[in-house]
Amino acid sequence: MKKIIYDHDFGADCDDGGAGAMLAKAHRDGHVKVLAVTQAIANPYGQYCMEAIFDYLGVSGIPFGYNLENSKFSGDVYHLCTKSPAEKYYAAKKKPFPEQQSGIRLLRKVLSENNRKDITLVTTGMLTTVYGLCLSGPDDISPKTGLELLAENIEEYVLGGANFESEDVREYNVRADIEAGMYVVNQAPFPITYVGSEVGFYIISGQILADQPEDYPLREAFYAVNEGKDCTRFSWDQADMHYAIFGPGDFWEVHRNIHVSIDSEGHTFFRPGGKDSYLSFDHKHIDRLREIFNEGMRAV
Repeated sequence: MKKIIYDHDFGADCDDGGAGAMLAKAHRDGHVKVLAVTQAIANPYGQYCMEAIFDYLGVSGIPFGYNLENSKFSGDVYHLCTKSPAEKYYAAKKKPFPEQQSGIRLLRKVLSENNRKDITLVTTGMLTTVYGLCLSGPDDISPKTGLELLAENIEEYVLGGANFESEDVREYNVRADIEAGMYVVNQAPFPITYVGSEVGFYIISGQILADQPEDYPLREAFYAVNEGKDCTRFSWDQADMHYAIFGPGDFWEVHRNIHVSIDSEGHTFFRPGGKDSYLSFDHKHIDRLREIFNEGMRAV
C-alpha cells in the first residue's frame, strides 16, 4: 500500500481542502496509508479545518503537524476560507481546537521510524515545510539531518507548483517563499515530479459541493473563496493528489529526465537531461477528471 505524507497551505484558497478530502477517503477506503499531514503556513486555521474534514469523513488517528518554526504566512488572508468552517465544526462538536505539534519534528519522527524508501511526499503549497525539514539537523529524534531522512525515505516527491506552459508565469507555490522554492527546486538531491499550475487550471471542480450538507467544512470553504456566490474552483491541488494516489493511469503523461530550475522571481525553466519529471494531460479528459475530483470531495 502506498504511503503518503501531505503538506499544504489550506487557508487563502480551498483546493488544498479538496485534495485533503480525496486523500482522507483514499486512506479510509484502503487505497493508501497517510503517515502525516502538515501545513506550510503559520496561520493554524487551515490545519484545524483540514483535521475537521478528515474527521467529518470518518478518518482518525492520523498525526497533524503545524508550522511552529516561523511566522511566515500568518495574516488573516491565510484563513480566508478556513476560520469560519473550523470554528463552526469544533463548536458543534463541543471540542477545543486540536493540539498543535511541530510539523518539522513530526516529519522527522515519521521518516526516522519508517526507514525505507517507499513514501510519496505531496506538497500543494509553498515549500516552507520541506525547506525547513531539509535544513533540520540531528536532534533527540534522529542523529540524521532532514535532508538525509528525506533521501532515505522518499520514493517520489509530487510537487504541486511551477509552470511548464510558459516561462513568463511566476507560479505562486514556488515564489511565495522564494528562498525555500529556490533551494528545493534548484538544490534538492531527490527527484521531483511536478504538477504545474497549468494542469489544474483547465479543470473546474467543486460543483458537487452545492448539494452536500451545510455542516461539511469543505463546502463552506469553497463558498467562502467565492464570497458565497459559487462553490467551484480551479483544481490545482486535486490534480496533484489524484496523481499521487493513483499514478499516471489513463489520464496523466509523465515527461521524465527533465532538469528543472527557477529564478529569483519564480519563473520556471526546464530542459532535457535531469532527475525530475512533470505531468501533462490530454484535454479530452477534462470532463472525466472533473467527475472524479467531485466524487472525491463528496461528503460520504
